[in-house]
Amino acid sequence: MNDLNNRTLTIEKTFNAPLKLVWEAWSQPEHIAHWWGPKGMETKVLEHDFIVGGHWKYVMQMPNGGEFITEGIYSEIIE
Repeated sequence: MNDLNNRTLTIEKTFNAPLKLVWEAWSQPEHIAHWWGPKGMETKVLEHDFIVGGHWKYVMQMPNGGEFITEGIYSEIIE
């Protein structure tokens, strides 16, 4: 197996917002497109199975027309 297939990304961030609002922004796909990625890029949610073992896949549209795809699997979700 290729070493690139075994990488892990852990995201930790403290938000100055109520927990319920942050949870909804992360767990509901209709909210992801509003905050995912840098300014100036549109995000399209292709998959968002927000359960342990679920797959997520987003496409960010760059201003020059290019696309940047991000995807992964939720290995742990802590509410």
